[in-house]
Amino acid sequence: MSINHAILGVLSRKSMTGYDLKKIMQSSPFMHWSGNNNQIYKALVQLKEDGFVSNETFHQEGSPSKKVYSITESGKYELHKWCMSMPEIPELRNTFLIQLAWSHSLSNSELNKLILTYESEVNGKIEAIKLNSKKEQFSQKRSERESLIWNEIYKNALKFYENEIDWLINLKNQLNTIDTSQDEVESAAKNNQADTEKSFSFVINKEFDYVEILTSLKKLEHEKDAITIIRICVENQVSSIIIHDGALSDAFLNLGTGIASQILQKFTMYNIKTALIVDKKRTNDQFSMMANKLKLASSTRVFDTEDEAKNWIVKGGKKYADI
Repeated sequence: MSINHAILGVLSRKSMTGYDLKKIMQSSPFMHWSGNNNQIYKALVQLKEDGFVSNETFHQEGSPSKKVYSITESGKYELHKWCMSMPEIPELRNTFLIQLAWSHSLSNSELNKLILTYESEVNGKIEAIKLNSKKEQFSQKRSERESLIWNEIYKNALKFYENEIDWLINLKNQLNTIDTSQDEVESAAKNNQADTEKSFSFVINKEFDYVEILTSLKKLEHEKDAITIIRICVENQVSSIIIHDGALSDAFLNLGTGIASQILQKFTMYNIKTALIVDKKRTNDQFSMMANKLKLASSTRVFDTEDEAKNWIVKGGKKYADI
């Protein structure tokens, strides 16, 4: 299948600009093209030369002119003919499987990190599909049948990635049953410790089920930093984290960057209870508003002091100092 037929399908429902086409393709779980401008406009040029689309330029006062594309009768016939052609069997193209196939040289911790990273990305894809299906950005359903088909397409895409998560869980469970030599275990632990210590200074408290992130040489400011903390939690079998102010970057505390939202979403995805200890002098009104909103949630809170954070994290609601 070429991108040309996908464009004809979109235009059969509504005339639109190349930019609008790009947005639809980027949000679609099944139109697998990157949706970059070069690809789309190259296809539109070819479709116009073939007589399958036409365009009209609209001039806007105070804004750049826009070119709107429409499908022609010839284009509708071409789309109908293509829809009647022999369906293609989907190809299995998954780079992660190739990485996994040659992962023999990885230590246990490195393999676990690879799997966790992939699992996080798949979960992100699932959330994106759910969000886009609710938004229904391209939802001009022309009949009950078409509405049903589009709903089932989203379910199909969702099922694909949910099956991937089920498979990953099964893979991890099986890997956990395999015995490794003591040398390999010690080597993996040593490598893992060296790797994490480069990024974070942390303390494990298994009695009260949390990891305490004290400081960081490289402050918490990327999604990959969240993955590192998640890996620490998984490897130490704890489900809560306390992150001190010294481990938070200015970019994290500046909500305009979107970093805090991305990182906290990762923690929520893995059901990790999170307490942030933040110096008010480093925040603004926007961050304070977010902190107040988080009080309505059950998985994340912002605190002024270490004792407040630990009192909330400790199970059973008992005061940390009294336990």
